Amino acid sequence: MAAVIGTFIGNPWTFPFMWLLAWKVGVVVMGWAGASNFATLPDEMSFCVLWEIVKEQPFKLFLPWTIGSYICATFFWPIYYGIAYYFVRNAKIARKKYMLYKMHETARTITGQTE
Repeated sequence: MAAVIGTFIGNPWTFPFMWLLAWKVGVVVMGWAGASNFATLPDEMSFCVLWEIVKEQPFKLFLPWTIGSYICATFFWPIYYGIAYYFVRNAKIARKKYMLYKMHETARTITGQTE
């Protein structure tokens, strides 16, 4: 169940948006901290330009991304935990009901009782 939910939320269609959100939040926070020049990227972005930044100045990309991801995780974690808790709790209740039903069904079969 967790794998299905994780795949639904984190997949190749949603990862770029999560990464962009984390990077933008990191840039804003670094701007508040006075490091706005540190967290700038060129206007024209291509894979080659991105690769050069990663090779030559990796912190220019990864530091805002890391800071933003921690902030986003801190904000979104309680929301997703609450949703997951609700589903897990309901699944446990349904499993318990099913196990109780199977136990009674087996007991009726063994004792020869009918409903």
